[in-house]
Amino acid sequence: VQPPGRYFVFVGHHFIHFPKTRVTIQFSDGETKVAGTEEYQTTVAPAIKARTGPDPSDLTGESGGQPLDLDVAFQYRFTYEEIPYVYQMFGPAWETSFVRFARQAISNTAQLFTPGQFWHKRSEIEAGIQAAVADALLHQGHARVDDLQLMRAGFSDKYEDIILRVQLQEQLKTTKRYNLTVTEVLKSVDIRRSETEAQIMRINAEAEAEAAIIGNKARMQALELVQSTKALAYKRLRDELGWSSDQFLEYMRQAAINAQPSGNIIVKTDSFGGAGAEATASSTTSRRGSPGSSRP
Repeated sequence: VQPPGRYFVFVGHHFIHFPKTRVTIQFSDGETKVAGTEEYQTTVAPAIKARTGPDPSDLTGESGGQPLDLDVAFQYRFTYEEIPYVYQMFGPAWETSFVRFARQAISNTAQLFTPGQFWHKRSEIEAGIQAAVADALLHQGHARVDDLQLMRAGFSDKYEDIILRVQLQEQLKTTKRYNLTVTEVLKSVDIRRSETEAQIMRINAEAEAEAAIIGNKARMQALELVQSTKALAYKRLRDELGWSSDQFLEYMRQAAINAQPSGNIIVKTDSFGGAGAEATASSTTSRRGSPGSSRP
């Protein structure tokens, strides 16, 4: 193995060129722009027809997994030490074998994952495929795989339609669950509002009852104070004027008569003969004098 440079060769001899840089092998059915020199271009092969592993929750009833197309690209390179082994095993057509090794490794690895994992664990599947391809090319092709890209995983239209409907139902169920949660929260708020309003009404009722009790007690105390003040005033009046009990009662009777509103009232008075008589007095009748006066 000679490094790049100028060399003299005998007639009938020639060099077999091996790439020094990374070379890309791509499995894809779409249009792909080929990069590189005319001699070492990116190798494009058809997409890999593979099958996933069995899925316990497979809705189609196909327990053996789902068919899928995989678009994969990876980059490999040679080392100087491994090039003689590559030439001894494959000659100048090593890439045909590399494509076969990689296709088989990718197909086998795809069967280790369920269909759902191709959506939820894409990076994990890509890492598994890269490890499988790197191991296959290292032990069977004496080449190093530095990187790999899982560009597309396409299922059949029938399966994708089923998955789409399932996902729509899941979203609908999630939406309904969220709506139920919102309804529960709103009802909880209504219950709390009702409890708060009931508590406010109870507090107001208790406050009104307490206010009524306090008001009644205050009015009773005021009445007692007024009555005790009147009693004291009447006692002082009686003591100052020196009235007897009969005279004081006559004064109270006359005061009660004078306090009556306008209109006719019946008053019992003492006649000159001492016999009791009833007389009709009006509001215009002249009031009698003091209890000590002899005027009727």
